[in-house]
Amino acid sequence: MCWSDDGGLWARRCVGDTERNAGCSPSAFAVLNLQTVGFGAGAVDPVGTPNSDVAGGTSVLLHVAAMQWSASGRRLLILLVTHVATVSHIVPKYAWAVWDPAGEWLVDSQSQENENENNAFATIGAVSIGRWHTPSTAFVNDCLSIFEQYTQANTMWNPTETKVAYPVRREIAGGHENGGAGGGFVTEEIEIQWFPETRVWRETTGGEGFPNGDPHEGAPTTTQQQTDDPRALAFVEVPTEPPIVVCEGSFCAWSPR
Repeated sequence: MCWSDDGGLWARRCVGDTERNAGCSPSAFAVLNLQTVGFGAGAVDPVGTPNSDVAGGTSVLLHVAAMQWSASGRRLLILLVTHVATVSHIVPKYAWAVWDPAGEWLVDSQSQENENENNAFATIGAVSIGRWHTPSTAFVNDCLSIFEQYTQANTMWNPTETKVAYPVRREIAGGHENGGAGGGFVTEEIEIQWFPETRVWRETTGGEGFPNGDPHEGAPTTTQQQTDDPRALAFVEVPTEPPIVVCEGSFCAWSPR
């Protein structure tokens, strides 16, 4: 079970054969400490980036805007949002991310929970972050505000739980330097982001390794969120490939088949 507040994204592991007999860990684990994780820095473009509305800005107020479990319950899709402050305005930027919990979290065993009371898992989780973007106007106004209801009938996930489809809004400059007559225009498109499932062994040597080989070129070898707090879940940030633009559009949904 996961939830979020201003400070972070939290999880509590519940096990049991039935809803009546399910038991939950008395303590909540911090999946993401939103005040220290630093993900929002990726939403800021360097000074001098052409046509950027967030060039040279500062990321503030990172929080979770929405989340959805995959159908199998093995992966959590998270919509992060940060506000980038520049000298002239504040711009919200969004990014889809996926949390792959440590493998032990997916074992339906109360004894496993007791054994790992101090977070001494053999594997650690992974967090993959997609591209920072501006969602389509329809998604922000009509879907995001009722996301829990929206996801009861629609899923962001593809059937294999490795890709996510979502609408984005792009502002394209139309000045003479871009071959236009000035003024620019806005287009809305559908993107697909690949999020391959990833879990990492916690090796006794202190390093980490991917159980089935490294599917990402240049993947990280160090963990984040390693603290003395046993309730902070360490994780590896996994790089993602650039999303694919499928077509123009302001709304999308995967078929369940």
